[in-house]
This record gives sequence, C-alpha cells and structure tokens, in this order.
Amino acid sequence: MIEAPLFIGGARRPEPSIELLWSPANPSLQVASALDRVRRAPAILDAMRSLRHLANVVDGAVSDGVSSQAMLEPILEALRDETDTVTALTAVHALARVPGPRAELTLADLVSAGEPGFEEHALWALADRPASSVPAVPMARAVGRGGLAGMHAQHVFASWATTNPHLVLTALESVLNEVESPAARRYLVETIGLVPGRLASRLLERVAIDLTEGIGARRTAVLAFSERTDERLPHDFKYLNTDDLGAAVHSVRAHRQLLRRGPRRIHGAGVRIAQVHLGETGGLATLVPQLGDALAGQQRVAEPLTIVRDGREASAASGVHRLDTVALEPGEGSTFIGRWPSTVVAARGIRAAFLAGPLPDVVHLRMADPGTYAAAEVAQSLRIPIVFTLAPDPHGAIAAAEETGTLDRGTFATEDGRAALWFRASLVERVASAAHELVLFPHAGLPERIEDLTGIDLAAGPPRHTIVAEGIDLGVTDRAAGTISDTAETPQVLADLHSAIGRLPSERHGLPLVVSAGRMLQLKGMARLVEAFALDETLAARANLVIVGGELTNPSAEEAGELARIKHHFEQHRGLEDRVLLLGRRPHSDVALVMAAARAGWQSLIHPGGSYACASTKEEFGLAIIEALAAGLPVTAPRAGGPATYVESGRTGILVDTTDTSALATAIGATLDLATDPDTAEGTRAIVEDRYTLERMAKTLAAVYRVTVGASTLSAPVAITTEAAA
Repeated sequence: MIEAPLFIGGARRPEPSIELLWSPANPSLQVASALDRVRRAPAILDAMRSLRHLANVVDGAVSDGVSSQAMLEPILEALRDETDTVTALTAVHALARVPGPRAELTLADLVSAGEPGFEEHALWALADRPASSVPAVPMARAVGRGGLAGMHAQHVFASWATTNPHLVLTALESVLNEVESPAARRYLVETIGLVPGRLASRLLERVAIDLTEGIGARRTAVLAFSERTDERLPHDFKYLNTDDLGAAVHSVRAHRQLLRRGPRRIHGAGVRIAQVHLGETGGLATLVPQLGDALAGQQRVAEPLTIVRDGREASAASGVHRLDTVALEPGEGSTFIGRWPSTVVAARGIRAAFLAGPLPDVVHLRMADPGTYAAAEVAQSLRIPIVFTLAPDPHGAIAAAEETGTLDRGTFATEDGRAALWFRASLVERVASAAHELVLFPHAGLPERIEDLTGIDLAAGPPRHTIVAEGIDLGVTDRAAGTISDTAETPQVLADLHSAIGRLPSERHGLPLVVSAGRMLQLKGMARLVEAFALDETLAARANLVIVGGELTNPSAEEAGELARIKHHFEQHRGLEDRVLLLGRRPHSDVALVMAAARAGWQSLIHPGGSYACASTKEEFGLAIIEALAAGLPVTAPRAGGPATYVESGRTGILVDTTDTSALATAIGATLDLATDPDTAEGTRAIVEDRYTLERMAKTLAAVYRVTVGASTLSAPVAITTEAAA
C-alpha cells in the first residue's frame, strides 16, 4: 500500500495499491498518483523536479489510449487548487500533453486570463502541442505584451510556423492591426520575421517601407531579412537611407554574407575562446571584458572573443582581445522578467560575431539569462563546445525563500510570474546538461549543495567540473587609491559624493562611509541596508550609507520595486534620508573610487576608516566583496554562499544572516570597529593578492578550455580542500 494518504484538492480518497495504480485497467489513476507525488514532495524544488515524472506518466497514458476526460479530471482539479500553486503549475504542463479540444480551450483561457505564473507556464507548455487556431490569437496578444510570457509565445509560434505558417501569420497580423504600442508592434513584427515564406516577407516589406509606422517596427522588419537568405532583399530597401534604416539594411547585407560564407575554423593557432555576457550592469559586465584581456596573455590561447551588450564597461579593457557588442534596446534583453528578453536579436548578434572571425573552439557561458539562452542555442547549432559556470542562483533563491517563510506553495505562482524562478532554474539545468565542462565557485559542501538544489550529481559525470574562484584587476583598485591621494584631481563621482554629503546636516559631515555596490534588486538587499540604518541609532550616528547602483531616473520594474521599499523606509523613519546617499548606476572605475574614498577619506566631509556592506540573501561568490577587500575595507557579507570561503569573520569582516536586519546592523558596526585597526587593510588586501587576482583566474580557466577542446569529458569527483577553495 501507499504509505501516505493521497489527496486531491484537500479531499481524502482511498489509498489504492501499487498494483492497482499501474494496472492497465486503471491507467488514469497513474496521473492522479503522479500529481500526488508532486503534492507530497518535501520542498518546492523537489516538487518542481517531479514534473518530469508527471509528464512521462501522462505521455504513457496517452499512448495507452486512456480517454482525455479520464486524464483531465485529476489535472483540472489540481489546476484549481489555490493553496498549492506549485502542483497547479505542474498540472498546466500535464494539461498541455493531453489531446483534445477541452485541454486546448483551457490552455487558451489561461493565456487570455494573464494570471501571473499561469500565463507563462501555459505558453511554455504549448510548445509541446501541435499548431492550433484556438490559442493562436491569445498567444499573439501575449507577444505584444512582452516579458517572459511574450518570449514563450514567440518561441511557440516559431515552432508552429514550420508546419502551419498560415495559421501563425494570420494570428500575428490580426493582433498587429489592433495594437498601437510601438514596443508591442516591434515584438509582433519580430515574431512575423520567424515565419517562413513569401506571405510573411511581403508583410515585413510593407511594414519596413510604411512611413506611418514607428521606426522601431520598421527597423525590426528590415533586420528580419538577415536570416531569410533564400529570398532576395526587397527592391525598395535601397531607398531606406535614414540613419537607423540605412544601418539596418547594411547590417542585413553583412549578416547574409556571413551566413552564406559559413563558419571558418582554424586549427593549431591555440584555443579560440568566446565569452558571452549581455547583462547591462553588475560585476560580470566588468569582469568578462577584463578576463578577455587576461586570457589573451595565456599560453596556447589564440585571440579571445568577448561579446557584450554595452561597450561602456568593456572600454576599460585594454583591447588586446577581440571585443564585439550586440545591440539591444535599452531596458531589454538582460533578464527574462524585463520588457522583452530579445533572444532573437541576441542570437543573431552572437551568431554574426562567431562567424565574423575564425569560429571559436569553446564558448564560456554564465548566468541564467537571455544572453546565455541565445548563446547556447547558437553554440549548439554551430557545434561549439560549451563551458558553463554552474551557479544555482534561481534554485538557491527558491530554497532560501521557502526556508525563511517568504515563499510557499500558495504564493509560488505569483512570485514565479514576477521573477521567472522556474524557467531560470530549468535553463541552468539544461545548459549544465549540454555543457562539456562545468566551472564551479568555491563553496563549502559543494557537491551535496549542487545535488540538493539542482538534482545534478557531480560525482556521476560527465561533464568534468573544476572549481575556479573569480578574480579582480588590482590595477583598477590601485589607480583609484592613487587618484584619492592626488589632491589636484577631482573625478566627477567624488565631486557628486562631496556635494551630496555637503547637503546633509552638519553633524553628518566628516563621518566614515559604509559603501554597498550592486544592482538595485530585492535579492541584493539594498532596502535591508537602509532599514538597518533606520533601526540602529548607534550605527546611524557613526557613518553615512552610500549605495552605488540602479537606474534612479528610469528604473526597471525590479529596480522600481526596491526603490519603493527604500522610499517606504524614508517615509517611516524621520531623518533617515540624512543618513543614506543613492548615487545610482556608475561605471566600475567610479565604484573603485568610492571604495578608495571610504578607506582613506576624502577632504573634510569623509573620514577615513569606512567599511563595505553586502546585504544579499546570499552570494554565489561576491565579486564586489573581493573588490572591497582589495581596497582595504573590512566587509559585512552573507553567511550563505561563497563569501564564507574567503571572509575571515572577526578579522577581515563579519559574516551574518543578512535577512536579520538587527544582526545586519550589528555586523556593520563591527566592521567599522575593524576598520580602526591599522592591520585590517593589510590583511584584506593580502587575501586578494594571494588568491583572487584576474591573472590566477585566467590561468585556471585557460587550462579548462584546453581540456574542453583537447580531451574527452570524463567524470571527476570534486573534493573541497583548502587549496581548491583558494
């Protein structure tokens, strides 16, 4: 007998025997049993992993000829359970595997309703069904709305267009005729560009030459011809000579030429490495170009290729390696939860960069984001081996939130709709599975943690895995320190900081700084830092808090949410705004200058002896923390994650549960105490010089790339030792 009682929608039913569940006479009970397995899973991540079993059971029932009605009864009951939205979302995917009009209509209703989480999963699941007119128009409207739901709808249409292009084109054109938003029209036109055939080409041509159409949609229509190499470019394109459209036509011609020429491979000149990171901000936006330079100096490495979305941060690199950019719309392309993930444009740009020179021998990917999604697709199509930095951020976020009680089965769907947790976790697992080699951050209990969170057994291999600590360019830190000591030079960021402190009450002048740098996202905990300065009067009297990061004037939805939480603290605590300075997004060199000012002081308004605070729920590694240590600042860092492998609590910083605001405030105060010890700065710097330089990172990665290209992938067990963690 089954050990635990089985429930559907809270109602107890008899426990069938194992034999009964698997009896050919009662195959529909297998579906109910598989859903109960999801319900009984001890944690949300376990329930998510049960989806594979549920899908296999439904597929088996379909193959056995079980009636759709019999399968739908337990699936629809699970779908209606508001107390367990994790099981409800797995039911959405099961529903998509059941043939028949009722399942199809239910999926279309989920798309039309637009309920967070359920809309995204319904569209994601529709990729498993053949083309149908029933959900087509709701799907086209989802494309126009953008976000992850729009991306899923676009990918379903791309799949359906191979078998029924007329159906897809009809739905997209009908919605294009009813929407006016420039962004929505651009998204729809981009999706039309994925439909093969002359009908789609004529529609694209009409949009491209229409003077009443928005420039974004017109440019997108032109660029859609990049991959339509079996068709001649429209004659009228030669008259598109405005700056935007003329450049688009030129880009199309160049891309088509690259596709026709095909990939070029060069052997024997050293390993050719490509790195892709299309994030707008964050430590990786700076690290990846700098790492490209460091890799160029390694033995048996040919000209590295670094592909980024924005050359501003990359301009700090010396340029000894090949640097290429992928042009994405502002505010789009960095995440799955922004306005539009831009995977089509990203893949087009990445493919062009790969084909423009000798084809890379290996591509290194990081992050569960649209750039990785697109680059993995291109790499696999060109048969380029993938090295993947496996950092289970989405899994860790789910587990941590469930453990603290801020996420449960009832609220999961809403949070998943906001943060794309499930899809990002799935992407990590899929790219890790496709990778030839895995790179892992130092972390205590690493093999067990990876398996607990992702289900990936590192000991089972392949692929091979190597622990590689990230590193920083100490030259940036040293140049910032030199600038601080040069009284003749006043960089703009220091002038801005000086002016902001000058506007504070006089008693706030001459205090040390507590600095935090990073994206203005909830998981980074900037609002918790502000709250710590609100609740701890002793801390507030000792230092000013300076937060560097985030778009303050035109924030994304996520940034706006964190800024709203900070504003709420300002409204609840009188005088708090006199303790907190928001500098907004700044170049990496500016962040280094602020850290240097916190260490050494600046003129009369900033006293020496500041510290650095990271209030993230956890950090897989924590590059900004390493940079602060290099600058001589003691750090407050999360106990969960990578910082525990390099922060010596009580000597170079304080490790703390950053979800506890009171403990966070106490820890920050303790780092200010550490800063008064003249030996602290020497100790923090020594740690970085010994273990976390860019050169050391590049040397280790170069060896990984050579192995990827030159050796078969074999399982290699990971043993965390002091040496490995270093």
